[in-house]
Amino acid sequence: MHKDEVPSSLLCLVLVVLVLLGSTNFVLLKIMYKAYGPQYSFFASQGVNLLYIMYGGTALAPLLCSGRIPAEQRSRPGLMQKFTTMGCLDTLGTFLTAMGSAYTPGQLQPLLNQTLIPLTMIASHVWLKTRFSGLEYVGALIIMLGACLSVVPSLMDSQSG
Repeated sequence: MHKDEVPSSLLCLVLVVLVLLGSTNFVLLKIMYKAYGPQYSFFASQGVNLLYIMYGGTALAPLLCSGRIPAEQRSRPGLMQKFTTMGCLDTLGTFLTAMGSAYTPGQLQPLLNQTLIPLTMIASHVWLKTRFSGLEYVGALIIMLGACLSVVPSLMDSQSG
């Protein structure tokens, strides 16, 4: 094993923790957005964005302070503008999610959330002329199928009830 390699057991542990944290995050967001409702959706979405900034800063600060991110990477022309644009779009997405979350059933939210992946691929293809490999298309399809399958039980319950 090379000096920079990470043991596979650690990667598996990180994967399990991320899946658990992601699921918990999604459930807690639904509860929070439902509790605040659409009248406080701006406040709730800005709170979420503030937490993302704090989490990201916590992860990034040690890298910046230790010099693991070279100065030439940090000072690339246009880099700050690109990250600012992505941050603004992500903030807008969080706000719109907060506005609609109070009216969207919890079981449909993962389906709506997972449409982000194929729609991003389509937008990248149209505007950026990005080409994806067959494996990337298959991955996006598997994610969409999984999201659709997760909604089937709730649709069956609503039809029988």
